[in-house]
Amino acid sequence: MGGQELSEPAPFTPAQADALLPRLTILLTHLQHLQAEARRRYEEMGSIRAVGVGPDGRLVMAADFQLARRDFKARVDEAKAVLAELHGLGCRLTDVDLGLVDFPAQVEGEPAYLCWRLGEPRVAYYHRRGEGFAHRRPL
Repeated sequence: MGGQELSEPAPFTPAQADALLPRLTILLTHLQHLQAEARRRYEEMGSIRAVGVGPDGRLVMAADFQLARRDFKARVDEAKAVLAELHGLGCRLTDVDLGLVDFPAQVEGEPAYLCWRLGEPRVAYYHRRGEGFAHRRPL
């Protein structure tokens, strides 16, 4: 592809990150729901496949499989749209299940990430680049 390098968004201040929390809460809650629904549909597709095939080599429950697959794809497509919106805000999602979001920042003059977890009232932690949630420190 064309050697174009992706640049990181401008650094966030804690106040700028806090301002996004209401929208992020909605997006992450929705994304968690979509992920759970997609998992259920995927498991359903496996169960349908397990019923087996008929003498003609087609799935016995082909219509049910098609419906489950269509629902699965719809959930995945919607999740991709939610992720695109989230990334468009300039932050990065590091864990859907835990609702972990990082915001590029400068802390004490060093590149870092402000770190927030779904349910926390404000962005109050950070970690250095190359580290993760387990190494977060209070701001």
